[in-house]
Formats: sequence, structure tokens, C-alpha cells
Amino acid sequence: MMTAQETPTDNSAENTPKALEMPCVKCGIQRAGENARFYYGGEFEEDDQSELGKIVKRKRVYFRVMPSDAIPICDNCLKKYQYLRLIPSAFAGLFSAAALVVSAMRFYNTFPDWDPLYLPIMTFFLYGLIHMLFRVADLLNLPVLRDKMAIEMGKRRLGRRYRYFTQEEHRRFKIKK
Repeated sequence: MMTAQETPTDNSAENTPKALEMPCVKCGIQRAGENARFYYGGEFEEDDQSELGKIVKRKRVYFRVMPSDAIPICDNCLKKYQYLRLIPSAFAGLFSAAALVVSAMRFYNTFPDWDPLYLPIMTFFLYGLIHMLFRVADLLNLPVLRDKMAIEMGKRRLGRRYRYFTQEEHRRFKIKK
């Protein structure tokens, strides 16, 4: 018989993903997921007004950053988006690692003759491997990836004249008012 101290606690309600209020913008199905937001900004022009309220013929240009609406994205679409970008980066990283090993072995075999031909080749493939590892690590950050997916979907609606920021980039480079 279990006492009150031995009763198991069920914390599964805290860890279950929350269903979206609206259907996903990508697939149109209402599943578990989160809302994504992004910021966009650009140069805007407005007519410069004088003190009397008359419009002067010069334009005032300013830079403005605006938040987007909440964009519901389900976890299933986010995983598809992640894998479509993760698989090519992982293959390119594996190719760079294999090419680095092959060029290192050839450099090791020609080391007594001191043939420096393979050093720039090894450097190139080492750079490619490190670059692909950073891309794979960037693709594993799901909240930022959700915002990037929202940016791609928002570009179609808003156009390419703006510059787009994820929430993390906006927090880092917040423009002072």
C-alpha cells in the first residue's frame, strides 16, 4: 500500500506540447506547435511638414523596425523544414571530413619530400568542415529556426524591400528610440 509520500507525481501535463489556437500556416492543420514572430524594417519616406502644416517638397527618410503578427507553425512542419536544411549540410560536412582525411594522408605520405601542395587543400576542407558544423549547430536551435521559417513565409507577403530579423537578432541589436 502506498503512502502519501510515495505517490508518484505526474508532471506530464507540464511537458506536453501546447496545441495551436489557429491552424498552421504551412500545412493548414491544427497541431501542437508555437507561434513564431519576426521583425522587419527598412527605410521609409514621408513628406516633411513645416511648422504651419504645409507640405514642403523635401522628403524625410528614416529607418523603422516593426514586429510581425504571430504566425502559427506546427512542430511537424518545423521538423520537415529542419531536415530539409540539415541533411545537405550534414552531407557536405561529411564530404569535407572525408576529403580532409584523404588530403592529410597524402600529405603524410609525401612529408619526407616536403610537398606543400596538400596544405592549402587541407586548409580549404578544414574550413568547409568547420563551416558545416556551425550550420548544423545553428539548425538545431529550434526557436530561432521557427522564426527563420516565419521569415521565409513572411517574405512572400511583405516583399523583399525590407530587412528581416529573428527575435534573437532583434534582442541583440535593438535600435534605441
